[in-house]
Amino acid sequence: MSTLRSSRGRTRPGAPVTLADVAERAQVSLATASRVLNGSERTVGEELRERVMAAAVELRYASHGPAQALARATTSIVGLIVHDVRDPYFAAIAAGAMRVAREDNLMVMLASTFRDPELELDYLERLRVQRARAVLLAGSGNTSRSFTQRLGESARAFEDGGGRIACVSHHGVSMDAILLDNRQGGRDIAQLLLDLGHREIGIVTGPSQLLTVRHRLDGAREALADAGVELRDEAIAQGDFENLPGTGKPLNLEDYFSTPEDLRMAFSILKNANCAPVEVELLNEVARLTQALADASDAAARQELQRTLAQRKTQLAIALERRSPREK
Repeated sequence: MSTLRSSRGRTRPGAPVTLADVAERAQVSLATASRVLNGSERTVGEELRERVMAAAVELRYASHGPAQALARATTSIVGLIVHDVRDPYFAAIAAGAMRVAREDNLMVMLASTFRDPELELDYLERLRVQRARAVLLAGSGNTSRSFTQRLGESARAFEDGGGRIACVSHHGVSMDAILLDNRQGGRDIAQLLLDLGHREIGIVTGPSQLLTVRHRLDGAREALADAGVELRDEAIAQGDFENLPGTGKPLNLEDYFSTPEDLRMAFSILKNANCAPVEVELLNEVARLTQALADASDAAARQELQRTLAQRKTQLAIALERRSPREK
């Protein structure tokens, strides 16, 4: 930190550099220094601008963010609220948002709610108080009407203050949005299983209070009903999005269903209805090895994992191929 000496001879060791210090060093008025460093519609001559910029560099001046936010009623901050930053889905959204924000000289402030709706409202209010320029809600909407109403009120308060707010997927609130057709996605994956000849189908959902989960399940139900296939209550289990690819925890179907005979599919993993214990073990081993291979960085370790994974996949394929057509 620079030690400044004022025109009156006083030294201020370690004191933060102010706009007045820059103006004094550049021998310009405070208003001129402010127009150069904080931006203004009024133009400043090139010679004066160069003097102010040189003084700011020499003194290592940093503008006061809160003061600028108060003066401009906004900041260069964009809030991004996600459910869980560990989830590859949200990590990809964050990376894209940060890349675009950088192009416009904006900074992204990332907040993770861990699927707590109250935290989502709290973060939105904090970003409003901080005068964030915009907020992107990347998590799913909630099935609770009271929460949706409060979210709508918070969103309107944010926009009334001059900010912009947008969301990814349905939130049940009138705002700019990128809408994903989760209902059609549920229909498509159920139809795929039907086209493959499966009729005993099980589904592992996410938390039931999320709108995306409800819409996907509704879509799957509709496709099965259209085909005359019953989706039994005992063939639906609720997960928590923790045991998913990329989280380090392979999905174990037996954590959700009491017997392998109950299902052929756990949302995105095909599985024969009457799997033998060895086939269940091989399925879980393939999932574990696939995750281990993705995490491995050592070349020798990766080579060994690839060899073992190929062996397990071959064993699983042989085991399934030995089934009679009726069993498959």
